[in-house]
Amino acid sequence: MRLRLLHPMSVVSKIAKFSRKIRRIPGSRILIEQARHKYAARHALNQFAPRVIENFDGDLLFGVDINSPLGSWIYWHGYHGTDELMVIDRLVHQDSVVFDIGASIGQFTLFMAKRVPQGHVISLEPANTAYQQLIENVQRNDFTNVTALPVGAAALNLEAELYDTFFGDDIFGVSERGTASMYKGNENAQSVGTASFRSIDDIATELNLKQVDLIKLDIEGAELEALKGAEQTLRTYQPHLVVEVGAELCARAQIKPSDLFQFLEELNYEAFLIKHGAFIQSFSVNWKKRFGHLKRIKKSDLPSFANILFSPKGQINPEKFGH
Repeated sequence: MRLRLLHPMSVVSKIAKFSRKIRRIPGSRILIEQARHKYAARHALNQFAPRVIENFDGDLLFGVDINSPLGSWIYWHGYHGTDELMVIDRLVHQDSVVFDIGASIGQFTLFMAKRVPQGHVISLEPANTAYQQLIENVQRNDFTNVTALPVGAAALNLEAELYDTFFGDDIFGVSERGTASMYKGNENAQSVGTASFRSIDDIATELNLKQVDLIKLDIEGAELEALKGAEQTLRTYQPHLVVEVGAELCARAQIKPSDLFQFLEELNYEAFLIKHGAFIQSFSVNWKKRFGHLKRIKKSDLPSFANILFSPKGQINPEKFGH
């Protein structure tokens, strides 16, 4: 089936809104991707194109740049990282205290803030462009339970260079505006300035936190560095950890994924691969059951790239999780 999209943005907006509604239908991703790529082929993607999604996560306002890879995906599909979001949805409670490390423009921050109205979301984002969008998105929704800080997470408090991080595909072959890392992805990575980095332990102390229930980390290879700065928090509160782990990303920091596993194993954590549900569940009428399932995983079995839930041993039963 071939789609022919008209140029006016009002038409594109209506089609994208429709696509976000049908994303719950099994097999709809193919149709949505055809529309998304058709738009990309007809527009200049090197220009900032802000749009506000009026029904993000059902009833939230969410500003995105639809010409960026991340913003485009959310604009057309509704979420980016649905499996991780559904895992978080099942783990947090109304009074949970959570960290969003590498908050970017605020997708996970808004998603969690909605679910912890009596709790607290602490969001860290060192890249200035992304941080400004994060603040705007928090303010659009009048969230008062979010503390957003223009810093990154590290083992020690420091100032460091930030490097532009590539994130794209064959159509959106550009760097993700606002996504950056303290490690150079390759020799062509460009500096986007310096940023402040702080340890999670120091932030938890400064905010006088009495609990930490979950930490989400997606910081382009600096995850172990951030966790080393959260060791006291991990020992004291034993939060769940939703972590992006990739061999190529870890190599930027001159470590291996097994180093991260080893660090957390010594703190009594076990690992679960975050994945789609079984094939039969992909046709479930309840679309949430299709996402955010778990499989116990050893460090020797880790794929080259994955999102992992690390939880204190004995707290999670993967066979019952998501059912």
